[in-house]
Amino acid sequence: MKNKRKILIVDDNPKNIKMLAELLKVHKNISLSFASSGIKALKSIEFEKPDLILMDVIMPDMDGYQTCIKIKEKPEFKDIPVLFITGKTGVDDVIEGFKAGGVDYIKKPFNSLELSSRVLTQLELRELQLELQERVKFRTPYLLIF
Repeated sequence: MKNKRKILIVDDNPKNIKMLAELLKVHKNISLSFASSGIKALKSIEFEKPDLILMDVIMPDMDGYQTCIKIKEKPEFKDIPVLFITGKTGVDDVIEGFKAGGVDYIKKPFNSLELSSRVLTQLELRELQLELQERVKFRTPYLLIF
């Protein structure tokens, strides 16, 4: 990856944020920011658009599903991938996460290597998506004459 990729970690538990930050700080091409609630996450992305959001589901006031739905409502943020990391492990919970707009769903407790691999995969996909959008944006339409 060429540029530093920005990850927003959203969790109301500081211990979870610290654990994820420790796990991801080994990747030199990643910068991290944090929000302790869905409401703070919505405010945060207005100032600095992340390349990926790691979102807990169980939070007070606005849960992760609701936060994800709010993010996806705004055209400028709808393409930001949201990866849920949560203790909600039922099949219905996973389905609700995908319906809310999540791109992946990791159940706690998670395997560190698996989480890291999924995060890096989502960042690579996001980079390819942005590159494709740039190519399409600057593509010059042409007319074929036979």
